[in-house]
Amino acid sequence: MTATNASNTDWTTLQQAEDVAYFRADLCLYSPESYSLKEKRGVSL
Repeated sequence: MTATNASNTDWTTLQQAEDVAYFRADLCLYSPESYSLKEKRGVSL
């Protein structure tokens, strides 16, 4: 049962990271002049 909880935690962490990545990318696309080239590069990673 512990392995299942760890697996669920891993999936939750991955889903949250994906949500943040899409959010940051959307912000960058919405207002590209607000970000430096270095920041834009960081969003794509």
